[in-house]
Amino acid sequence: MLLDSFKRQLDVRRFLPQRGSAGRFGSEAAESFVVDIRVSLTASKRAEVDLPNVGALNRKGDDLRFSPAAGLTLDASHNKLRLSELWGLNWPFQKRPVPEPGFDLLSSVALQFFTRALKEDLKLERDYRKELVSIFCLSIHDAICAGAGVELETVGTFRPDCGFEIDQVLNESLKHLPSSALSKDQAELKVLHQRRASSS
Repeated sequence: MLLDSFKRQLDVRRFLPQRGSAGRFGSEAAESFVVDIRVSLTASKRAEVDLPNVGALNRKGDDLRFSPAAGLTLDASHNKLRLSELWGLNWPFQKRPVPEPGFDLLSSVALQFFTRALKEDLKLERDYRKELVSIFCLSIHDAICAGAGVELETVGTFRPDCGFEIDQVLNESLKHLPSSALSKDQAELKVLHQRRASSS
């Protein structure tokens, strides 16, 4: 499941004296979401990652295809934004010549989510993965529908025309990463996560 790596981080944090802030949880959740998509797609030669309200990324061998969700094209043609309506979270979605930066978008909406969640669940004992996956996918949906699209680092860019361009890092991983090297790939992603965490 997406955000499994984030759940493991939260499980460890519950035993630390400094559990973290809403901003830190937001950044870690955003990174985990992207990392888990990438790891899911590189785990085997046949893989599918379903992104509710966005579509599915399907891997067959070295090929990766994106199938938009049934309502995405219609929503995009009507500039239908759903994140604020369903979750009350905000991002200044607008048509722009370059895609939204995925990490900034996802960590910002997750920060808003955790700011609320920490008021009721100080130790974050509930499992928030379903809510976060919904929020992240609606953020991608809204970036597409606003006419900007969104670039997820090391995964690819969801374009405003409901297309998808694979990131070079993921493309190379699909072509050259044997299944036995998955643990090495996961280790590299963990290093990326630790670098981001230490810089914040």
